[in-house]
Amino acid sequence: MTAAICPLMHNTIADSIYSSIVSKSSKYYYFLGKTVPLESVNGSELVEVPLPTYKYELSTRRDIISMKLITNIDVSYVVPRIDWTHDEIYDYYDDSYTVETPAYSGATSINDARFYVLTSNYNVYMCLDNNYDAKSTVMPSGYDVLPFITADGYKWKYMMNIPLSLRSKFLTGFYMPVTNAINNIFYNNGAIDSIIIDNEGTGYPQNTNAAITVISPDISNGSFVVGRSYTITNLGTAASLQSKWNTAAGTTGITYAIGSIFVAATNGSNLTAAKVVGYGASLVPNISSIDGSIVSVRIANGGQGYPSGTTLTVSGDGTGKFIGNSTAILTPIMVDGVISHVEITDPGKEYNSNATNLTIQSTTGVDAQLTAIVESGQIIDVIIDNPGYGYKDAKITATGVGGTGARLIANLSGGELDTIQSNVELMTIEGTIDYIRVIDGGYGYTNISVNITGDGSNATATANIENGILKSITISNRGHGYTYADITLTPNGGINSTPPTARAIISPKYGHGRNALSELFASTLMFYSTINQDNSTGFTFNNDYRQFGIIKNPTQFDSTQLFLNKNGSSCYSAEVTIFNGVVIEDMILTDNNGHQYVVIAKNSTSLLLLPKDNSILTTGITLSDGTVSVTIETINSEPTIDRYSGDLLYIDNRSAFYQTEDQTVTLQTILKF
Repeated sequence: MTAAICPLMHNTIADSIYSSIVSKSSKYYYFLGKTVPLESVNGSELVEVPLPTYKYELSTRRDIISMKLITNIDVSYVVPRIDWTHDEIYDYYDDSYTVETPAYSGATSINDARFYVLTSNYNVYMCLDNNYDAKSTVMPSGYDVLPFITADGYKWKYMMNIPLSLRSKFLTGFYMPVTNAINNIFYNNGAIDSIIIDNEGTGYPQNTNAAITVISPDISNGSFVVGRSYTITNLGTAASLQSKWNTAAGTTGITYAIGSIFVAATNGSNLTAAKVVGYGASLVPNISSIDGSIVSVRIANGGQGYPSGTTLTVSGDGTGKFIGNSTAILTPIMVDGVISHVEITDPGKEYNSNATNLTIQSTTGVDAQLTAIVESGQIIDVIIDNPGYGYKDAKITATGVGGTGARLIANLSGGELDTIQSNVELMTIEGTIDYIRVIDGGYGYTNISVNITGDGSNATATANIENGILKSITISNRGHGYTYADITLTPNGGINSTPPTARAIISPKYGHGRNALSELFASTLMFYSTINQDNSTGFTFNNDYRQFGIIKNPTQFDSTQLFLNKNGSSCYSAEVTIFNGVVIEDMILTDNNGHQYVVIAKNSTSLLLLPKDNSILTTGITLSDGTVSVTIETINSEPTIDRYSGDLLYIDNRSAFYQTEDQTVTLQTILKF
């Protein structure tokens, strides 16, 4: 079997992420972490290489300190930066580059070819003809909507100008941002761009009351898996019970009880009649706004220690979709005791029977579908499930039992229609022939007629002969509507009746310049954010970081609800009393149960503490590093995010970098698909 991945597949993957950020159907956050210094060699810290393992992911999550939302102005498509340089030879646009017929640069596909340039005034031009691999000596300029030829024989097509707002964030020495003036996702078919919440209203019901319960079967003594975490449901009847539990857990001096969590150091065979179960999993159903079915399950927390035979039950107002099923049917897939995936056997229906519904009234558009995100009775966000098409007007009404006062405004903006780039995009011609490449120029010709046949019309061209050889073909009329074209060359006179050969290169769908993103094969996204001093926790934060990354759809702390705020923290802020010394930043303090907390920041009477596991900080406990002791008097604030939730997409380790009152951290991340 043979198969090929088409060039635009990579663009499609990038599009899905970009669109989910713009439509707010998913939330992406930058996270910062790892303040504790790493191992040093000759005074320099060693930057560790991130590993693509679940173990390393958990280690990374334990060090997450804070998160910041990535908004639609914090992400851009980018492509490799290719500056126009005098005497450089550029590739030309050709949809047929292969290993056998590479570009001048050596590229074996159009994706990798150097067929566009960025000029000194930040204009982007596409090369349609490089004058048979000649040097480029004239920088392209101007904003002509039609292809033009410079004095060095190159044919160029103006694509776009990179605006200052994009340059300031996304233009680097290696990448340049690209965009469309007309938003093709929303503008071309009159779709709903975004929703402005003018009034959140009050009293609106949640989208669903569906809940997923994870049921772990009992695991008997002798069947514990070493290295897995469990919670105790039956201590058993063995003599010297606590001593044997400490042996099973690899601990000393700990008093275990029903509900205690431990990591198995043995199989527990000496614990007669003891029982344990898996724990900690949190699964969130994503409900269709159309029929109330479960379209997917988000794993907010995969839990620990779940054995085969673990089951899921679904509660709520809905029923099974298929005959004979009273509820939706879900099956957990476990890897090393952690729920990694959920298979949907029956998605169910009507689990949104008491939801807040958004209806759209329009005299023009159709098919748009919206989902309200409700928190504490208020509509705090709107997800565009389907932007629809044809909208010139749209009135949105929110309905839900007990809800009142919400006012939502549809943004039908289609982009910037009064710019040079928008004119270029709107005036493109589909299926033009902009270049005919001579394959074999032959010899002994005095005149050659050029005949173009295909499924388009009106394309014409003339042959240019030098010393009896066909040197090039000039396009007289680009024509339109071609998806294929054959070039027939007929010699008229001369000593050679064998015709030369040439090949037509056809513009992409909708024409050159209509969609810079697809034409330049923008399959890479750049994320940008600046992290300023955040005093929301009551601390002036002058610590350093060694790790950052991107996480998708984290949930709120101690909740299965999505975290939706702009900034989030994994830390506790607590008023403390300190004994026997001084607390310093990055100090690791431990409680009586072995749970560790890292000191992230401090002031005279309080600490900002990051738990190294899932432990809950409570008042009255004492933490110590073996010398200094800290008593927790009052907890001022708890974490706002669950760092073990969401999809961890990207990890970047660096030498220590700082966020202070006088220094802003700027993050730029490249994700290539």
